[in-house]
Order: sequence, then structure tokens, then C-alpha cells
Amino acid sequence: MGGLLLAAGLDTTADMIALGTFALLRHPDPAEFTDPDALDPRRAASGHLGFGHGPHLCPGHHLARVEMHVTSTALVPRFPGLRLAVPPRMTSRCGQERASTG
Repeated sequence: MGGLLLAAGLDTTADMIALGTFALLRHPDPAEFTDPDALDPRRAASGHLGFGHGPHLCPGHHLARVEMHVTSTALVPRFPGLRLAVPPRMTSRCGQERASTG
């Protein structure tokens, strides 16, 4: 993935919001990251609360996740050359789509 080698059998998750905004991989805080605008999947996303937490949780977060899911499933067919190296095994849990390849 982008030059990063993922081990066979590694469970991966894709947050639908992160897919749209890359908020968990791109964190625009130069005080915390030397290259804040770089997309780096190895970067720890500490401190990111895109939809808030607890009593401050965004009331529209479920709708936003559905919108992102619909958008991503509509856009993927527009890139017919995009292929996974192996077929994923998909599961859904707690609003997250999970893919495992091994």
C-alpha cells in the first residue's frame, strides 16, 4: 500500500470517514508532525476526534458514515484498473468495514 509492505494475514480496517478525508493518516498539526500534510499510514493518529466523543459526539456521525460508504462504493467503479492483490474477506462490526486477506 503506497510502498508500505503489509504482512500476509494482517487484519486491516478502513474507517469510511478516514477514506474520505484521510483524517486519521493526515494530521495538520506541525507541532506534532514534521510533515503534517503527508499521507502516512504508519503515523499514529493520536488526538484525532473527528466526530467528538462521549456527550460531545456529533449527532450526524452515522449519516456521515453512510454518506461516505455510498460515495466510496459509487466512486470505486470509476477506476476500473484498481485491483486488490488478493480477494479480501469482508466483515462489518461497530460501523467499520473490516478486510482480511490471509
